[in-house]
Amino acid sequence: MSNAYAQTPSAQDKTFMVKACQGNHAEIAAGKLALRKSQDAKVRGVAQTIVSEHSANEMKLQALAAKYNVKLPNAPDAKHKASAKKLAKMSGKAFDNAYIIGQTADHHATIALLQTQMAKGNNSDTRSYATETLGAVLKHTDTIHKVSGTSHNKTMSKMKPGGKMDGMKTSMASPASKVNAQIRSLDAVENKSFAAPSATSGIFSRTVGSTITNKNGSSVTRSSTVTIRPTPQPVRAPGLD
Repeated sequence: MSNAYAQTPSAQDKTFMVKACQGNHAEIAAGKLALRKSQDAKVRGVAQTIVSEHSANEMKLQALAAKYNVKLPNAPDAKHKASAKKLAKMSGKAFDNAYIIGQTADHHATIALLQTQMAKGNNSDTRSYATETLGAVLKHTDTIHKVSGTSHNKTMSKMKPGGKMDGMKTSMASPASKVNAQIRSLDAVENKSFAAPSATSGIFSRTVGSTITNKNGSSVTRSSTVTIRPTPQPVRAPGLD
């Protein structure tokens, strides 16, 4: 197999780039909305990090797509557009709850997307991009989980199902145990394992992988260990309070 043939993006590679691009647009749009509407410092911190890092990631993806003449969309998919409209109508704690839960689901979906590309991608550049991106997404997910345990879970534990929050009736009003169960179920979907974090540096690693069954019935497992290092707290964007 020639190197030129190996580098040719397959249908899988092109679909991956399109979905990754739509994901970036969705995360950036939701993050900017959170910076405009949320008054919670931790939620805003998550949003600022996501906007900054997904914007930088999108630039890398655009360059990669241009290299292989792959046309990328300039907006989220229809599902995320609809979710964004619903989110925009919320405010206060109801908004924070919906934003954090949405980010939890979206980041777990992105992890699955990246793992699939790492295992099944034909083009080595797209596989490298997926591996590099996975480290940042895992770090975002870890931060989101921490925020979910200190902001919206506390608020939701005080609410009755179907109750009102900031004058708005919301379906998000359920006990904290249900929210935690939802996040745990998302965790269970991932094929992952953790190494113990360093007590002094806070550095930890995660091994991610996928098992593929070939046409002849044999199975191949591919995995990659991603090391995550702590980064300084994001600075709140000026003029968005």
